[in-house]
Amino acid sequence: MGKYIMLVCLAAVLLDCHSGQYMTTRRNPEPASCDTKCTYSEGTREADCNYRQLSEVPMECNAASHLSLRHNQIERIEPGTFQGFSDLQVLVLSNNRIRQVEANTFAGASKLGMINLQSNNLELFHRLALNGSNSDLREIYLGHNMIAKIETDTFQFVIKLEFIALNNNNLSSLGPGVFDNLRHLEVLDLAYNKLKILSSDIFAHLRRLQTIILSDNQLISTGRVLILPRITTLDLHNNNLTRLENVMEQTLARLQVLFLEGNPWNCDCHLEALRLWYMWLHSQGDHGVYVDGPVCHEPPSLARQSINGGHEGFCPNLDFSSTTDSPKSTKGSADEISNITMITSSFTGELNSSGNNNVKVIVITTLILLAVMVVCISCVFKYECIKNCMPNVPSNSQRGDDRQFTHPDGPSIPLNSQLSDETNH
Repeated sequence: MGKYIMLVCLAAVLLDCHSGQYMTTRRNPEPASCDTKCTYSEGTREADCNYRQLSEVPMECNAASHLSLRHNQIERIEPGTFQGFSDLQVLVLSNNRIRQVEANTFAGASKLGMINLQSNNLELFHRLALNGSNSDLREIYLGHNMIAKIETDTFQFVIKLEFIALNNNNLSSLGPGVFDNLRHLEVLDLAYNKLKILSSDIFAHLRRLQTIILSDNQLISTGRVLILPRITTLDLHNNNLTRLENVMEQTLARLQVLFLEGNPWNCDCHLEALRLWYMWLHSQGDHGVYVDGPVCHEPPSLARQSINGGHEGFCPNLDFSSTTDSPKSTKGSADEISNITMITSSFTGELNSSGNNNVKVIVITTLILLAVMVVCISCVFKYECIKNCMPNVPSNSQRGDDRQFTHPDGPSIPLNSQLSDETNH
């Protein structure tokens, strides 16, 4: 009996100990691992959460530096969701169902360098959405959504952006000054929108912009895009452009890619500089520059002819016989003609030497003939002056001490003789 009582007591003690341990475990659970919902690499701290049918951002992965959530079912991101993601550098949320990005959505992610929100259902990207995120953010992808408006101060908190993709949206206009503070921006993709007119100064402050893609819009004007100091790639195909403003020699010389097809170009005087540049490229074997084949829509005489073809100039009334004088024309503004003259002087000297319109040869020949004429006229005037003022100059046969100067009203005096006192007085 005593042994039975001892066994019962021992069992009770063991049960109590086990219960205590269980309760302790329940009160202090181990932190959940990112591996429960995603594939996580401790070494690289990359979390692969793609194709997991997730409806929200997994908080278990807040230690990740690279978080990819492509192809899930996320519809909304609560502001403050990323407060604990202090080491997050790359965030990929493409191919979800997100409809709007609200103010302060990325607050707390103080090391974010890239955000990818492509291919969602975005209609609104709040102007304060990037407030509280990393001010050193470099890349943001917002393409393939339904964004209709980007407000002026949308990028005010991330002025070190280098890459912005806004392609394939519903943008019909851009807020004035929307890019003004982005002095580090190098690539801007605005293709496949509904843009019609760009304000002339919308790119004025983008001193580092190298690539701008504006294809497949409804543009009738490009503003001052061609005077950017570092522009190398410009895609304007499939718009409603009839002319290209501000064609500058310096810009054309830097271009590596220029696409202009699919526009109703009016091939008159203002496109002459562009035509000359195409000719120069052809003479250089394209010079490592990629171009397409834009064609003229007007005037009727040039319709369907290639702008970069070998036909004659678009500005027949221009006189390029001298690059030192302003050419005269009945077409084109003064600025356009000035630009054509500058580009002509730079590029035509390198065009095919067998051409009939070798401007450089004509200019040099003209200058030589002018110089010869000036010399001849000078000699004639000098001879006439001597003849009229000194009618009795001796012939070249007289030399040295025999030379005499005869005053028109007095006797001959040897040039080496001394005047007498009588003469002096």
